[in-house]
Amino acid sequence: MRLLCGFSWFRGDALLRVDQTSFILSPGQSTKVEVFNDGEVNLQLDNVEFSSDKFSTEITDDNLDIAPGESGYVRVKFSENAQDSIKGLMTIHSNSAGEPVSIEIIGNAKPWRVAEKLNSTSTILVKEKG
Repeated sequence: MRLLCGFSWFRGDALLRVDQTSFILSPGQSTKVEVFNDGEVNLQLDNVEFSSDKFSTEITDDNLDIAPGESGYVRVKFSENAQDSIKGLMTIHSNSAGEPVSIEIIGNAKPWRVAEKLNSTSTILVKEKG
């Protein structure tokens, strides 16, 4: 009787996971998005797409390949010269089992608008006259 051990040839899948699914950035600000591989084979990041050209990423060869059980980072930047606030999606394509992963990303071009509004209407924030 002959038995074949097929399990030794089973490769498994890569499985991309991102814990933080929403980011807010000011003009010129960047952040690192941590990408986890919960799978059994190396996770290979193919590319990152944005729904707006006001966002960009820097992917180097160092963070294209993530070993099982490990994590890597993708740096995301909001355009320095953005005039309007933008709500969009960042989509990470890879060899992960399942669909690409999408993350909500917000570029807040006017981060001080709330403070300005409070300053103009609040009696607490009124400056003392000397």
